[in-house]
Amino acid sequence: MRPNIQEQIEQRIESFDDSYIFSSKDFLDISDNVTIGVALSRIAKSGKIQKIINGLYYKPVYIELIKEYSIPSIDDIAKALARKFNWTISPSGDYSLNILHLSTQVPNTYEYVSSGPNREYIIRGKTLIFKNVRQGVINGFHPDSILLVQAIQSLGKNRLEQDEIKILKGLFTKQEKKIILDETKYAPNWIYEIIKEICEDGKYD
Repeated sequence: MRPNIQEQIEQRIESFDDSYIFSSKDFLDISDNVTIGVALSRIAKSGKIQKIINGLYYKPVYIELIKEYSIPSIDDIAKALARKFNWTISPSGDYSLNILHLSTQVPNTYEYVSSGPNREYIIRGKTLIFKNVRQGVINGFHPDSILLVQAIQSLGKNRLEQDEIKILKGLFTKQEKKIILDETKYAPNWIYEIIKEICEDGKYD
């Protein structure tokens, strides 16, 4: 006998990696969006999965070492939303500085540029913001290229110190530097001059 819709959904959830955040779109080959949504709500009420925000769920996994259940990171949630809505996103603002080790402060606001609409979510007391930019700014580019431009832009002109440039020089491989140099040539001139200083260091000649 073929399993019913909820059983099929539960079986697929079991096959997901523990860190995978999912939505109704992951089950559209099983049934329609409304039916899947109802089934996911029922499964969540049973405790087998946890709702993060409207439409996003994950499997809570107990971590013996810390005696707690796993909680998805804000970055993982942002990527899941981008996957759900087919957006291209990249960290920006203070969060981009944190990722590139230019700031040691863990932000309460996680900001991303996005090919989608402006959106804001409050998750576990932290703010997740998506800011729309022209698709030509982020679509088709390597994530490192977008991230570096966003971080430099966030700091502002004449704000990047030599010790920070040294940090950035060590974060990217030779091949990544080649890609970044090629893809960012149409960034504002002052940003590209900094990127050249980061990437044109003779390490990949």
